[in-house]
Amino acid sequence: ILGLLFEPYEGGIRKSSPASVSYYFVTAGLANFCIIFLTVFIEELKCRRWFQLFIDNGQNPMIAYAGINNFTLPILSLTGLGAAMSKMVSTPWLGFLNGLLITLFTALTVSFLTRRKIFWRT
Repeated sequence: ILGLLFEPYEGGIRKSSPASVSYYFVTAGLANFCIIFLTVFIEELKCRRWFQLFIDNGQNPMIAYAGINNFTLPILSLTGLGAAMSKMVSTPWLGFLNGLLITLFTALTVSFLTRRKIFWRT
């Protein structure tokens, strides 16, 4: 709420402007609400299995971040699936589905590596 109160004071949150006090408070508040929401679902309601893919990716964020450009896209190019998938993207919804499939493949790869205890730490 504090971030929303500061928003008119600094001209609001825009993509091209530098970070402001309003931006920091709004993003911190959203992060806290997400943590509270996920804690209630995972710990209290015992829905850990539904969120296991996200948990595994959160435990290995460097591979999740670098994996799409350094693993997923080269694998798709080497197998020829990358060219085939890009030809099928003719509408925005198919583009969304293409991005979703690439992200899901990366997330499943990171989850596999996390379960095998292969981590990339900095």
